Order: sequence, then C-alpha cells, then structure tokens
Amino acid sequence: TPVLSNEAHVLPASTAGAVESYAGSGTTITVYEGASKLDYDGGTDGTGATGGATSGHWKVTIGNTANITEGGISAGGTGDERYAIIAAHSGAADGTDVYTITYTIAGKASNGDAFSFTKTQTISKSKTGVEGTNAYTVSMPNASHTVPVNTVGSITFAGSGTNIEVFKGATELEGILTGTPSADQFVVTGRVVSPAGAFDTSSAPYDDSGLGIITVPGGSDKHLEVADFDEMSATEDVGTVIYTLNLGNVAGQTARTINQSITKATSGT
Repeated sequence: TPVLSNEAHVLPASTAGAVESYAGSGTTITVYEGASKLDYDGGTDGTGATGGATSGHWKVTIGNTANITEGGISAGGTGDERYAIIAAHSGAADGTDVYTITYTIAGKASNGDAFSFTKTQTISKSKTGVEGTNAYTVSMPNASHTVPVNTVGSITFAGSGTNIEVFKGATELEGILTGTPSADQFVVTGRVVSPAGAFDTSSAPYDDSGLGIITVPGGSDKHLEVADFDEMSATEDVGTVIYTLNLGNVAGQTARTINQSITKATSGT
C-alpha cells in the first residue's frame, strides 16, 4: 500500500494567482506490505527510472503536469526501509489554480510478485484579497477534512461540510444563492472538482448529488453553509473542490477561489 504524507496542499497566492511560497508542497511516499515497509530504490541514476527491479523494492516516477514544475526525487531513511522524498514543487503558472500531480509507483513484493499503483497529489491556490483596510477576506473553517473508510469501503461523511465566510475589512458580506450580488453580498458561481470524477457534480453548482448542498442559514448569520458530502469515487483517495465566488460584483473580485480537500483514511492501513 503506498502512502503519501501530503496528498492535498494549498499554495498561498496573490489575487492574480502568483504563488508566494512553495514551502511544504512536496511529499514523502512510503510503500507498505502489510505492516512492513518495502524499500525505495532510486536506481543508479537517482531518479527511480532503473530501480524497483528486485524483490522488496520499488521505484516512483512523476507524471508531467502542465503549468507547474514537479519537485525532484530523493531517498530518505536507511537500510531496507527507505522512502521517497519529493521536493517542493515550483513554477506554477499564474493563470492555473489547481494541479493534479500523478505518481506511478512500481516494484516487487517480498515474494517477487510485481505491483504497480498510481497515486495523485492535488496542489491548489488560495488567493489573497487586495491589500488595505477594506480588503476582501474569504475563509472556510473546514478547508481540509478526513473521512474514515471502513474495511468494506463504506465512507462516513459526518462533519465533512463547511461554511464560506466573506469579509470586507471588518464587515461581513451576506451570502446569496443566485443572481448578481450587491456591494454587501457574495455568491458561489461554480464548483470544480479535482481530480475530475472524485465527486459527482451533475447538478453544479448548488445542489450536487455528491457534494454538499449549499444553503443560506437564515437569521442573523450571513455565511453560506455547505452540507456534508455524501458520495466519493472509490478510485480516489483525495478530492479537492474549488469554489469560485463573486464578491460584491466588484472588479477584480468576481472570480475569487477557495478550496476544500477531502481525504480518505482507511481502517487498517
């Protein structure tokens, strides 16, 4: 079983999409056979391209994702329980807000049987507002959530929902579901899923069958509520939802984004 230490990472970025820091965007990859670690073998060239040829060893190759430079591969650990270290990524294009990096992990089990797995890492941007006393701030208190999965694959989604809150300076904007927002309102204009198919988006953007339904809580509350998720692809261990918002219909604020990542935690792994 391959395990990534950082399956979903958020990059801080300017309003224009320029990344401010790539720190922590890499990951480690460890492969287990039961409770035992198999050995990462980078091969003689150090890239993993020639490794993983003997029993109990494995290699990893990184797919070429458009508009970002993937981090390099090195080995960590000692003895026959080494793991792969993927360095911080770099070079993200300003105009792209989410990336899916694919890792192909191949090798041989301790008995010599060959295996191959594909794991993905989602890299997304969190854009800041315009600086100043009246800057717009978008927040999501449950931006990263882990859902437990039992041994037969049943997922518990309780607590996977979240709120979307928007402030202009110290003043909270009121969330609406449809239409063009006034200066003191905001609206969700779309939701995109990465990787594609991680969640059902057949009724986007407001009441998707796989994503949580967006509602207005009512009363004095001004934020929007996103209900718990209720469906996730059996083939994806992590999914990211990118929300696009129109804040007050103000120039430069009509396509703000904020992301929520859902990660599976399987019992017994």
